[in-house]
Amino acid sequence: MYASQNGDIIIYGGSEYSLSESTQALPNLAVLNTNSWTWSIPDIHPTNTPQPLLYHSAAMYKNYMIVAFGVIASTGNLFNKDVYVLDTQKYVWIAVNNTATTTKVSSTSQKPQTNKAQGTSNSSSNNGLFIGICVVSGIVLIGITSFVIFLLSKKRHKRHN
Repeated sequence: MYASQNGDIIIYGGSEYSLSESTQALPNLAVLNTNSWTWSIPDIHPTNTPQPLLYHSAAMYKNYMIVAFGVIASTGNLFNKDVYVLDTQKYVWIAVNNTATTTKVSSTSQKPQTNKAQGTSNSSSNNGLFIGICVVSGIVLIGITSFVIFLLSKKRHKRHN
């Protein structure tokens, strides 16, 4: 759940849990307009749409919501390695090159050599670093907010007892 630049709150995903059935991920997107306090579900073209994910993270950067990590619901326990980007102005999922980059150390020179599965420029590497920093910052912010809410609810609970 994140707020866009115009103040809309965007919620992506969620899940249904039943004791008798397995957990089902919902790849839904809902938007709360904080000016009118009305909910809407944008009509989004399915191109580049993320797989249904459980336990994923999201972060906002300007007009883009970045969704990453989590577990791919259809597999039950495989982790998602891809990153997905939603343009929150047009409500379109943007294609992202999710090609893995590996680094190995040469035994003779001890200098790292980068092997790229597809030719990418340094600017795309910098974009990946920037997206990674944004995602990690979002996770840290969620953790701090959750801890503060926990402390406040614990304090409130002590007052009532």
